[in-house]
Amino acid sequence: MRNVTIAIDAAVSAKFPELLCGAFIVKGLTGIDAGQFLVNAETLKARLAAEGLTEETVLTHPAISGWRRAIQTLGLKAAKFRSSAEQLVRRAARGDEIKAPGDLVRLYCQLSALHVAPLGGYDIQSLPSTDIVVRFACPTDDFHPLGGTDGEMDLHDRIIVYAAGSDVICWAFNVRDDRRTALTEHTSMALFTTEAVFPEQRAASCRALSELRENLVSAGASASPILWTTGDLIQLTSGL
Repeated sequence: MRNVTIAIDAAVSAKFPELLCGAFIVKGLTGIDAGQFLVNAETLKARLAAEGLTEETVLTHPAISGWRRAIQTLGLKAAKFRSSAEQLVRRAARGDEIKAPGDLVRLYCQLSALHVAPLGGYDIQSLPSTDIVVRFACPTDDFHPLGGTDGEMDLHDRIIVYAAGSDVICWAFNVRDDRRTALTEHTSMALFTTEAVFPEQRAASCRALSELRENLVSAGASASPILWTTGDLIQLTSGL
């Protein structure tokens, strides 16, 4: 069994004092039917529209505009480097299928779009270290962007990352995961995360992570409680 610790570095807390990160561990994922909770593209589009979220209103949503402000603070162009929530909401609001490798990934991507909150998923067995720190990047860090080219995303001291040792597992808060620790159809134990930079984003992040956990438990997996941190070290245990 592997336990995971997560902490927010003091320098990050000083820059974003309202940053809140949440996470849980789940095991027994192999063979569960995550697809039973999926909806089709038109249904997802309709559910977003019922909440006033359309292609035309994406940028005015407070959670999306908040993430854009946060990403700009990192020295990035928010129109180019969109938060994972914005990327998924845009697809869903167009009525496009959220394509992902496997139902488990599709499920957390759909929930991210539905709640307009970032969700990340990582294969625990693939983590180089289970001591995760939300910190500023270092030029010597190692990052291999999922669906991207090595070296195309800068690692400088304004970029906030999820890091396992010197390996970056997620870049610019939640913009891009590392392909080495991404979930696959063979993942049996995973770490799921979310974060909120501003207080008005917290309720949505809580709902998204809670619904994901409830779905996975209903499907037969075992999950730890969700733990939250604004800087203090939290320990998630896989000895469920």
